[in-house]
Amino acid sequence: LAVTHVQVLTKKQQGDVVVEPPLEAMFKEFWAAHRLRPLLGRNKVLAALCPQVHGLFLVKLATALCLVGGLRRSDASGTQIRGDVHMLLIGDPGTGKSQIMKFASRLSHRCVVASGRGSSGAGLTATAMKEGGAWVLEAGALVLADGGLCIIDEFDG
Repeated sequence: LAVTHVQVLTKKQQGDVVVEPPLEAMFKEFWAAHRLRPLLGRNKVLAALCPQVHGLFLVKLATALCLVGGLRRSDASGTQIRGDVHMLLIGDPGTGKSQIMKFASRLSHRCVVASGRGSSGAGLTATAMKEGGAWVLEAGALVLADGGLCIIDEFDG
């Protein structure tokens, strides 16, 4: 593959999340009220995550952890360890998997939703297209969702 030109179309920098003082006060008040029973507070938060799907607390907890993300760190040798959280959600049809993922996509700061039907693993990373007589590479869903959430629904493995 010979490349003659590379152009970055969009690269949003992730900044710090700005929390307004009234929201921060509500957060502190909520967790102060649940200081003695933090799991009850956690369950209230999880019940508010995709409220149209009843139950599924472990799935909602895993989804919440994916939205929050992990902590990037480096070990003693200086190797960078990514803090990305990955989740594979498998279950019977009609159990609310797609609803939970669509709800999470609305909460995420950066999200790409792709249909897994008919898409290959290579197509999720990049796609070669002919444009004006020349071949160009277009970023796939996984590349576009860098630092955010990539949802692949109905993936045919």
